[in-house]
Amino acid sequence: FIYIRRTESLEFLTHPDNITVLRGTEVEFSCVAVDSDFLSFIVNGTAASDQSIIKEGFIQIGIENIDSTTTRRRNLTVTALTQYNNTEIQCLAIEFGNLEPISDVSDTGVLLVQGLLSSVVDVSHYFVDSSSLNISWNPPFTLPG
Repeated sequence: FIYIRRTESLEFLTHPDNITVLRGTEVEFSCVAVDSDFLSFIVNGTAASDQSIIKEGFIQIGIENIDSTTTRRRNLTVTALTQYNNTEIQCLAIEFGNLEPISDVSDTGVLLVQGLLSSVVDVSHYFVDSSSLNISWNPPFTLPG
């Protein structure tokens, strides 16, 4: 269970983007937040630190201070497999400076995984004249983007 209390003091400079990749590609999501003491990722509603997410191959890279203030960056990597198509990725930022922690969740990025293309179907051709050939076909399915 993740407790979220929205606040105006935390601000996301970058959040996970929508990414479309070929199956087998190494993917990296990035998150940068101002006034955060801690950053973590959420994968399909589950904390990326959860053992079930780690076993799936999602790896959080350590938190990096990107300046002398409380601006932090964290990355999440995974090898894009077909079963991860439409995986939702969010970033969780927490500030501990108050009596009770304040947290916020970033916009959602979606991982779209393109599998192997199927073969071309319904190929047809006809001769237009002695020097031209018209060829038509239905292309294999592919993800938009």
